[in-house]
Amino acid sequence: MSSSYQENSKSMRGSGGEYTPGWKSPWVWGMVGLIVVMICVNMFMIYIGSKTAHGLVVDDFYERGKNYFEAEVNRQETENRLGWKIDLLVPVEPRMNVSQNYRLKVVDADGYPVPDASVEFLAFRPDNSKRDFSMVMSAESKTMYSAKATFPFPGHWDLLIVVKQGEDEMDIAKRIFIKK
Repeated sequence: MSSSYQENSKSMRGSGGEYTPGWKSPWVWGMVGLIVVMICVNMFMIYIGSKTAHGLVVDDFYERGKNYFEAEVNRQETENRLGWKIDLLVPVEPRMNVSQNYRLKVVDADGYPVPDASVEFLAFRPDNSKRDFSMVMSAESKTMYSAKATFPFPGHWDLLIVVKQGEDEMDIAKRIFIKK
């Protein structure tokens, strides 16, 4: 018998010298278990990925991304030029399927009302753009605007309030959580 054959046959024997098949080794079961766990986790991630939203709300995300820095500089210049102060007042505990009042206070740099302003209330659902809605906020006083909004689904919502006066435009954004 050759020496390499004897070495191979010794390595397949247990400590007592008897032959043990590979499938009885804890190392083999550990490797098989690791592969099975990895496959299960990947299948779970594929399932979750296919059932949840893509997270993109706007259709032209690429173009908006390319123009982001230029738009941000223009936005900052407009805010500095106008000097408007905008304050959004949301309910303490926003709830699903309950009509609640959302208020906006708008004043200029000196604290005076912004005349002839139109205010739009937009609500975006981060996970599904089909659930988005908007409404016009009505003037309560010269500086205060309000809208009664009812959110049909619980979870995170992004609010965007846009104030326009002629060609001038300024907005405020806020993320809220709607409880059941």
